[in-house]
Amino acid sequence: MLSEEMSSVRDFFFSVSLITALLLEGLSEEAEPGPEPGLSKQSIGLLPELEVTSGFLAAPGAPKECAICLENLVQGESLRGVPCAHYLHRACLDQWLATSGSCPVCRKPV
Repeated sequence: MLSEEMSSVRDFFFSVSLITALLLEGLSEEAEPGPEPGLSKQSIGLLPELEVTSGFLAAPGAPKECAICLENLVQGESLRGVPCAHYLHRACLDQWLATSGSCPVCRKPV
């Protein structure tokens, strides 16, 4: 009789542990943020644009290449900026933002 009671108690605690583990796993999946949805063409068009100049390329800390295509920035090319102050090739960033609403460099929402 004692072994039957011990077995029932053990089964009970095993069930409670299993249920707790499943609940915690579900909560952690819900807490993880998913990718930001893409932006509309209109929203992308509102972001600032600038042309690469020799001054831009010489500025300390200024990017020397596009973080998306990894091509060197060349004087005369068109860049687009995001609110976190990262600038990339306009065409590269426009395509990126159409599918993801976050900065490709720091992942902050745009």
